[in-house]
This record gives sequence, C-alpha cells and structure tokens, in this order.
Amino acid sequence: MPWWGQALVILGIVVLGIAIVAVATSSGAGPGIWTKVKAIAGRAVEVARWALGLVRLGMAGIAAAVVVLLGIMFVPPLWSMITFGGACGEPIDLRVVTDAENVGPLGAAARRYMADRSGGGCRTVTVDVTADAPAEQAKEGFAHGWTSPGTGLSPDDCSSRPERATLLGAQPDVWIPASSIIARGVRDYVEGLRACSGKVSPVLVRAHLDLQGSVASSPLVLGVFSKSDQPGLVADGGKQGLKPLLDAFYGDDLVRSLARPSPDISASGLLATPLLYQAMPGSQGVPAKAEEALSRIEAPAGDAVSMLCELRNEDHPAPPDRMAVIVPESVMARYNDGDTLGGAGCPNRKPSQERQLFPYYADDLPVLDYPFVHVRWQGQDDGPRDRAVADFRKWLQRDALTREGLRTPSGRLTGDDQAVREMRNSDHLVPDRVPPRPPAGGEDCTGSLDDLLHCYQHARPGLPVSVMLDVSGSMALTGGPQNDPHLGFAQALALRIMGGVRPSALTTLFEFSQPPPKRGERMPKSGYLMPNGGEVDSTETSQRSDVEASAQRATTQGWDLALTSAIDQAAGRLKFGKQTLVVVTDGQARPPTPAPESGRPNSPGGSARTSPA
Repeated sequence: MPWWGQALVILGIVVLGIAIVAVATSSGAGPGIWTKVKAIAGRAVEVARWALGLVRLGMAGIAAAVVVLLGIMFVPPLWSMITFGGACGEPIDLRVVTDAENVGPLGAAARRYMADRSGGGCRTVTVDVTADAPAEQAKEGFAHGWTSPGTGLSPDDCSSRPERATLLGAQPDVWIPASSIIARGVRDYVEGLRACSGKVSPVLVRAHLDLQGSVASSPLVLGVFSKSDQPGLVADGGKQGLKPLLDAFYGDDLVRSLARPSPDISASGLLATPLLYQAMPGSQGVPAKAEEALSRIEAPAGDAVSMLCELRNEDHPAPPDRMAVIVPESVMARYNDGDTLGGAGCPNRKPSQERQLFPYYADDLPVLDYPFVHVRWQGQDDGPRDRAVADFRKWLQRDALTREGLRTPSGRLTGDDQAVREMRNSDHLVPDRVPPRPPAGGEDCTGSLDDLLHCYQHARPGLPVSVMLDVSGSMALTGGPQNDPHLGFAQALALRIMGGVRPSALTTLFEFSQPPPKRGERMPKSGYLMPNGGEVDSTETSQRSDVEASAQRATTQGWDLALTSAIDQAAGRLKFGKQTLVVVTDGQARPPTPAPESGRPNSPGGSARTSPA
C-alpha cells in the first residue's frame, strides 16, 4: 500500500473513534412519550453544544494526528519500523546483459537508477550489469538455458542431458544488445526452435524475448590520431560516405591502416564490416581483399573498449604510425574524456595529445540503437519482476543514458552529453543529430544477422586455428561474480574462439599442464607432453562439434607448465604454413603444497599472445 493510503487508514481510525464516542454519549431516553419528546428536545440542545466542542476537539485531534503521521513518514527509520516490521523488504535483483562496449555507460546509469529507487532508506531493486556473449553465442545461450555452446545437445530431444554444461552467467532479465538487427535475429532463431519444459530439461529451456524499443543510440565514427588529423581534407558534419573519407586520408598518406573491433566478439565491428568491404582502399570491393587488409593491422585485438584501453595506456607503446580506428562515438568520447572504459585493468586517465582521437563522421556508417529486450524464463517470470523490468525500461527511455556519452534513441545530443560535445571544436563539427539507419554494405550482407555473419565468415581466410587450454591445478580456483572455476571461464572463451573460426578451417585443441613430481623427485619433469585426449583435428563442420565437446569435457589435472615449454611442444605438432595459436590460461600458480622443496617452473614470457581466463 502506498504511504498516502496508509495515512488515510490511520486517519480513518481516528475519525471512527470520534464517531463511536459521539454515539456513546448521545444514547439514552426516559419513559413516556411526552417525557421522551421533552428529553429529546433538551437533549438536542445539549448535543448541539457538545457537538460544537467535540468538533473543535476532533479537529485539533485530527490535526495532531496528521502532524504525527508526517513526522513518522519523514523519519525513514521510524517509518520503516512501522511499515516493514523494523527491516527493509527484500529488493528485486534485475540481471542485465549488454554489449561489452556499453557495460560502462549502462553500469553507471544503473547505479543512478538504484539510488533513485532507494527511498526511505530501503533499496527496492538492485541491477547487475554484465557483458553479453557475441551474437552467435547469445543465440545458443537464449535457446539453451543461457549455457555455453558445445554441450552436444540436440534441440529436438528435450530429454537429453549434457555431460557437463557451463553457464554464460546468471540468466538475464534484460538484454540490451548494440543493434536491433542482432536482437531480431536472435529472437527469430530462438522462436523457431522447439520449446522444452524447464522441468524436463533446464539446459534446453528457451527464453522468450520481447523487444520493447530503443533506449539510446550511438553512431560509428572514424577516429584518427593527432599526426593524421586534417579537418580541411574532408567535408564537414558527416555529409560524405566512408569510401571518399578513407580515399582522402589514404591518398594523402595520412592513414596507412585501419583497425576495427573484432567482429568475432564485437557487434559494432560486425555491423561495420560489410561497408568496410566496399570502402577499403585497394580492395576493389572484394571482401576477401578487404578482410586481408583489415587483418594485417598491428592493433590490440578485441572489442572497441579493449582496443582503446590498450591505446590509451601510456605504459604501452604508442599507436602504430598513421593508424585509424572505427569505433562507436560513445566509446571514443569516453576515451578522450578519461572516463571508465573497462575493468580494473583500464585506469581512468585522459590520453596524451599524441594518443587523442579526433572524430570524422560518415553518412553511411551504422548507428547502434540499443534495443531493450525483456527476457522471460520459465518459472522466473512474476508480477513484481515484470513491474521492475518495466520501470527500469521507462527510466532508461527518459534519456538516462545521455549523461554517459550516448545519444537519444532518435540520435539527438542533449545538454547532458558533455563527453560527446567536448569533441567539438572550431575544426571538428559534431552533428547535433545522427538519425538511426540500417547497416550499409549491400542487402546480401546486411539483410539479417545471418547475412552479417555469413558475409564476414566467408570473407575470412581459412587459416588453421589451434587453441591451447590450460588445465593445471590453478584453473580449479574460483572467481568472478558467480564464483565459478577459472576453467569454466577458459572453456567459454575457447568455445567462443572456435565458434568464430571459418567452418572450413582446420581447428586443433591442446590441453596442457605438468604432472606433479613422483616420490623422491625434487622438481617435476619439464618438457612433459600435453595430454592427447583433448586434441582433435577438424576439417568439416560435423567434426567441429567434436572439438567443442572436447573443450567442454576438460578437467583440471597436474601443475603449471611454463608457457614457453607448452608453446614449443604445440608448435612441433602444427601443420606448416600461416596459422593462429591462441593460449588460454589464468597465468596463476596452483595453491601452495606442503612439500618444502616442491615448486613450479618459471613461466617466462614468450612471443605468443595469451588470454587470461
């Protein structure tokens, strides 16, 4: 009941008490008709006098009661003690997943929302914002109880059970992807699957996705560093396409390479790719040539946040000479403003002049529109949760995200959009409005999510990919918001990498660790060959599932093996030619053992790039 309803109830009780007193004091009559008449007449005069005093007394009493009630309501602990029995009620926990490049802004907005909804000293809702999986992973997650792919389940058999299933995280209540084309593609895929009961198979239960409109927008922009900045080279205000923009920069040798977020894990990179296939100088519109040029860049890999976080870090080498980037406007604005980009490994600091990015707008680059998707799971959907989700959506749609570097859903800048406005100066015009538009690059590549993925995957060279998965004892340690084992995170990352490999490419999985020393040995043997049980070569899509299943079945065993030793052993078993070797490890030692002379060999850094789990 609202506070004013409770106040009315208490006031009603006070009035009822006055009425009872009035009735009680006005009762009684003598015998006989005339006696009764006279008594009633005299009594009427007395009651009139008494009522006048009672009204005065009653009004004063009611006024006093109102003062007391107002005092109670404006003293939060006292009000909580009366209305909640001395303690706050249990808040509703909303689980929100969003594009990794949008976690920073949405997380900041969620904290403001929770503060707004914490009236009377009690928090009514908590909002946990985490990064979602790439589009293909999200499709399978929403179709299979929010578990990682590679479980080997058949969607046609609701009674099937996986040997092991790894959750992508807590099942979300809200999903805010970067683009409606991704939301529609995932929803249509999930709705086309057979529905399984959560009681029969929790892993095969699928989510119901309800698209409920955009909450913000952000255009993709071309960014160049100070050495390449030449505003007079191009038209103002984003009134040119990306191809003439790139031709101008490449033609004057101001830009020699272009970095985009990885389409494997970034929606913005995937959405920009079809247009880049048409616009990349020297590619003649051939996707394979454009993809080869984009893949040669020596830039940090990952999404836009990870890429710019590395470029902003003064402890790392300067950005490659004459390199440009394609990133969301909101990410570039936060980068230049020194705001939070990622986690603890990305400190807040403004970039030096050498590392500052300058924006250039093109009228055919995609605009991210961040749709709000209400996610419903069997057994978790109820009235209070529905109302909490609806309230959060309405709050966001009142332009709450414009304070965090994003635009309104219609593409308009507001007075709160200081980070974006600060990129505007006498030479650089930041448009006041960039209306939403679909991805450009031809209908064959941009008609749907499947078209985007197909276009990208078939333009990539079919290079072999080998994944080395650390299965040493330290991978059994737990961490993260769900306190899951490191191995679970590593398996999810390995599956994500495999899922992005071209179907025709050879894929190999290596598991590596080192056996503990035998009795009498002071140190474990070095040069231990990795277990062969998880190694599978794949040349066909049907065999790719075997590779993924092997990664899913991995268990921890042994001690840490020096990365250089592990890489050397794997390299000797790889096919000749250009290929990619990805090492997935937590980089940690196993917990200390009681043996005083036991230890683990040092893990000197090698030339391979490792991915901490």
